Amino acid sequence: MPDGVQPWKLTMTNPQQINGQADDAAAMRADAASAYSLSRAMLDGAQANAATEYALHFGEPGFTNPSGMYIDQHYEGYSGADQQVWRELYRRQHDHLEAHASEVWLRGARAIGLGPDAIPDLRIINTNLRRLTGWQSRAVPGYISARPFFACLAQREFPTTVFIRTKERIDYLPEPDIFHDVFGHVPLHADPSFADFLQEYGQAALVADAQHTERLARLFWYTVEFGLIRERGALRVYGAGLISSPGESRHCLVSTDVDRRPFDLHEACSTPFEIDHYQPTLFVLDSFDELRDAMRTYAAVVRESAIAPVSGAHT
Repeated sequence: MPDGVQPWKLTMTNPQQINGQADDAAAMRADAASAYSLSRAMLDGAQANAATEYALHFGEPGFTNPSGMYIDQHYEGYSGADQQVWRELYRRQHDHLEAHASEVWLRGARAIGLGPDAIPDLRIINTNLRRLTGWQSRAVPGYISARPFFACLAQREFPTTVFIRTKERIDYLPEPDIFHDVFGHVPLHADPSFADFLQEYGQAALVADAQHTERLARLFWYTVEFGLIRERGALRVYGAGLISSPGESRHCLVSTDVDRRPFDLHEACSTPFEIDHYQPTLFVLDSFDELRDAMRTYAAVVRESAIAPVSGAHT
């Protein structure tokens, strides 16, 4: 993929107005949405180099800072105004999520030390994550291209944007910030089944051909970003785009306009998504074990289709 392409960047326009409030979820979708819009560019030339890429990312020690992109969080640099924005964002979602977020997400948030009073310190988050699942959140200065992103997932590292939006932009942001990345995504990394799923996803995405890349982009959208799960008979949210969105986290659970389908990996991978309004279709898991097992099966198919042509060229 060309280094200049940044598949997690997308400027959202025309947010839907619902009850007079801007669709804040649209502003949070930059990472997943652009995975789809630029999916065909993500792995340009990957099929011909699949075996080489696989060896690079999984066979060589010391692959610890792809392209030198990791930075320090510089936690002491957050201002009092920054901390106040975090407290306000957390306050908006807390009570609703206590009642309607996945129990796995809620346990994870407590386990990693997520709290209402201060922006997360990644040093503390990572101490807890490494103990639980071996994952880490790694600070990055902003957007990164798809291949390094997938390489990070493949080795249990989550690239995390560390800036936080300003008070003036608290309701609308055209790219992910630390609230979306850490509050939305990271609590699930404390769950062994979801942690295994996400690593399998990254490994498969690294070697996927163009067709599988597009399918994987849709899977990311309908699980990591906009996934629902049924726990103890109750429908709950777990996708980061829902967790971090006051509007859509409510809409997705009660609206009769939403088609909530039992999760099927093939169907999710085949269903186009929309980026400029609330989602009309969502998929409901029974458990994160189900997601992990489905991904393992699909990852084997992706690897076989990517590496077989390279191997065949030598026979």
